[in-house]
Amino acid sequence: MAPEEYDQADWRNKILGIDPLVVILDKKIVAYADLQSDGYIKHFFCHANFQCKGLGKTLMQVLH
Repeated sequence: MAPEEYDQADWRNKILGIDPLVVILDKKIVAYADLQSDGYIKHFFCHANFQCKGLGKTLMQVLH
């Protein structure tokens, strides 16, 4: 479970470090995923309001 409070600078640095693919709709990030240099996916997220719309499938196709 995600913490209620987090260090924004720390989170920003983590995201910059993974160089994610990002899905933006109406100027909001609704999904993102990454592919690490070792071939593993470390982050894969789709906002609950945007699930079952093909965003995850599209991200996975791009990663592959």
